[in-house]
This record gives sequence, C-alpha cells and structure tokens, in this order.
Amino acid sequence: MDEDVFRQISAIKQDQKNNIYISAANSIYQIDKELNTPQLVFHNPDFGITDFLFDENNNIWISSNNGGLMYFNISERTSKRFLSNATDNKSLGDNNITDIVLVDNSKLWIATYGGGVNLLDTKNQEIKRYTTGDNYSDFIIFIYADLNNNIWICDLKGLRRYDNESDTFVRIHSVNAAKDLVEELPSKILQDKQGNYWTINSPGGVGLRYQSKGISIYDKNPEKFWHTISNNIVKIAFNDDDVCWVGNGNDGIDVFDFKNKRHHVYHSNLNDPGSLGRGAVCCLYNDSQKRMWVGTNLGGLQCYDPVNDKVITYINDPQDSLSISNNDIRGIQEDADGNFWIITHGKGIDYFNYKEQKFYNYNFAENGLSNDWSFQLLLDSDENLWVATPSG
Repeated sequence: MDEDVFRQISAIKQDQKNNIYISAANSIYQIDKELNTPQLVFHNPDFGITDFLFDENNNIWISSNNGGLMYFNISERTSKRFLSNATDNKSLGDNNITDIVLVDNSKLWIATYGGGVNLLDTKNQEIKRYTTGDNYSDFIIFIYADLNNNIWICDLKGLRRYDNESDTFVRIHSVNAAKDLVEELPSKILQDKQGNYWTINSPGGVGLRYQSKGISIYDKNPEKFWHTISNNIVKIAFNDDDVCWVGNGNDGIDVFDFKNKRHHVYHSNLNDPGSLGRGAVCCLYNDSQKRMWVGTNLGGLQCYDPVNDKVITYINDPQDSLSISNNDIRGIQEDADGNFWIITHGKGIDYFNYKEQKFYNYNFAENGLSNDWSFQLLLDSDENLWVATPSG
C-alpha cells in the first residue's frame, strides 16, 4: 500500500468487536491485530471519505466530499448510496458531507456543507432536511451528540443545538445569560464525563463551559432533610440505583435514596441479630449482584438484605476454622467468580467462597503474606490480587 495514503487519514474508529478501522482518501482499512498491518475493507474511487461509523450490526455508514452517503454491508459486501436530488426534498440536501453521528441506532444525523443538517431514519430510510435559507448557517462543519444525546452543530455562523420541542436548531450566542460559550465561531464542541462542554474555536483557542455544580454539605444538622447521624464520616459508597451509603466512625450508616426522597438510618443493636455490626464502619462495597457489604471494626462482615431490610452477619467462631478469621474488617473485593477477598485486620486476608459460605485465611506465618495488618487490596484485570501492608 502507498504510504502517502496514510497522510490523508480522515477518521479512526472501532467496531462492535473493538477492531480498529482507518479511513484514508477513498478507502477504509481494518488493522490486523496480529500483523499490525492494514487490510482493505472498502474502496470507492469516486469520492473521498470524510467520516464513517458502525451501526449495531457492525455495518458501516460512510460520508464523503461530493459523493453523498453510503451504507456498506461488510458481510454481504454490498452497498447502498444516498445522493442529493434538486427535485426531491426527501433526498440529501447536499452531496458534500462533513460529519455524521448515529443516535439510538435509528437516527443518523448528517452534516452537509451547503444543504444544512439532514436526518436519516435508518429503519425506513427516509430523509428530513433542516435548512435555514441562510447560506452561512447551512454550511455545517461539525455535528455532535452529547452524553444525553442532545445534538449540537457548528456552522459558519457559530453554534446551534437541536430543540426537540420545536424540531429546529436553536442558535447559541457567544455571550448570553447562561454563559453557554466563552468564544465565538467554534469549529467543534465536546462534552467530558463531568458534563462540562469544551469548544475548539478558530480564532480563539479552546473554550470551556462549566456545568452548574458547587458543593452541597451533608452534616448532622436536623433542620436539613438530608442530614447525617454523625459528622465523623469515614466511608461513602453508591449502589447500582445511585443510592448513597454513608458510614460514620462512631456507630451507624445513613442511606440517602435521592430518587425516592427517602432517608434510612441503620444502628447496631445487641438485641437484634439483623442489625448493623458494632463499631466504626471501615468499608462499604457494592457487589455485582447489587448487594451492599459492610465491614466494621467490631461487628464482623455483613451483607445487606434489601428484601427483608436486615443484614446477614459473618463473625468469627473460635471453634470453626472455616469462619471469618477476625471481626475487624477493613476491605472487601469481589472476584470474577462472585467470591470475595476480605481484609481481616491483624489476621491477614480471608478468601470467602460465597457458594460454600466458607472462609479461607492467608497470613504471614503460613502463607508468606508480608504483614497481617493489611489496609488495602485490589484485583487487577488479570485477577491478580494486590495487597498493601505496612511491610510492602
């Protein structure tokens, strides 16, 4: 292959199987993982590729400069082309396509250079045009779907955002009450994982719009609905329903169910075997089965049972070598088989076989652990266990 071709790369993408693809000039190549070489997948000498993406079936939507839009079925090696037709307002607005984005595997948003924004329903393959009649606004240079699938476009006059209620694109001015942008004429817009928007501006560099945040304080002030039973907070964890568990260093846990506006409090109660264990909450862990595990420094290991609103407790039994080795629990980690590694402070590490309900201890004297007073553990992506101790 001509090495000069790779000087014209327009896009790099991954398919549904995490294979890497590169578009260069009028071709698309898949990178062979073993040989680290490009293998030709698609070629059309009639146009240059500007962008491409994969749908749920791992087939490719391809945009081009002056060649319209093409759908390529990889397995069948067939293609279908979509072109502009001046007499058909349900065709592409222009054959020069700068960018495409797919939302919900059914809405292909198309940025054309001169024909506005087009929306292709991939199920019935109908096209709808969004044009303004303003030449500058109909020259779209970038289109983007944010974390909430809001559609943003950059045109020759600035930035616009799709408004679902009015079914139009609304202009976002450089300076307004909401401070949407800090620079004019963005050529691209992106959103980070914290919800902040970044713009690339020409001229003007990079702009940033922070989402409204600030700091909310949760303390033991009873005048607040969301208040804690103690100001001595030591552990925080969220379950899969975004319910917040807050453990304190005295005795108890606050559970904030923000969605349902509920606040639960759990204390230890020596007369109730289904209550929280005694002492400070030293660890909270949400496992793959949506169970919240709690470790305290006096009350052993506990698993919360949401059906019966109680906890199942595992404590040391000196007469049972397969019980948990200590009641001072400092860390929990689940492995790929649904079993658990547990820090039992002063006794090393326990392996808890959940199906058998048995604990197996690993310590300094018998297994070569560097120190029995471990304070952190981690399972890496290869299921290797890393343990942090005062001795390394």
